[in-house]
Amino acid sequence: PILWHTLRCFDDHDGVDRIVVAIHRDDEADFASATDGLRKVAPPVDGGSERADSVWNALSSLAPADPDDLVLVHDAVRPWLSAALIDAVITGTREHGAVIPVLPVTETIKQVDGGVVVGTPPRDRLFAAQTPQGFRRLVLERAYAARDTSRPATDEASLVEAAGTPVHVIEGEAQNVKITNPQDLPAS
Repeated sequence: PILWHTLRCFDDHDGVDRIVVAIHRDDEADFASATDGLRKVAPPVDGGSERADSVWNALSSLAPADPDDLVLVHDAVRPWLSAALIDAVITGTREHGAVIPVLPVTETIKQVDGGVVVGTPPRDRLFAAQTPQGFRRLVLERAYAARDTSRPATDEASLVEAAGTPVHVIEGEAQNVKITNPQDLPAS
């Protein structure tokens, strides 16, 4: 399963101590099968109705925080990341407290309202965010404490930004694709 490939990247990494995954309760048997043989995977936690809820459940399952603890948040459907990217996220998080990998946007982006283009933001300032996103644990916990639940958070970096903490960027990887649609999978 895709999940096994993704988790193996972290399970094999010396800089990762523990892996916590948020799942739907109906997926417990599949999760157990997909994680068989992986050493660092903790028992799963319940997923939430939104991504932010799932990450909060995983974060809350951890033992009390040490000031030096780092947390990486990764999409389960990004199985092609490299150990070098994990290294870079860990290094950047230690240095800055909050870091995300990004790639420059290559398409022209249009803002649309009611089926009409209302703006074209300058492409040189637009970047596509990837995961893993890295945070000092206390930074992420403070961001969740300040979370405005009326505004959806599509990633943890947006919560950290909203809490007033700068989020630094590092170069992402083109092969670190998020599998969202069937065409995101390589042809076999």
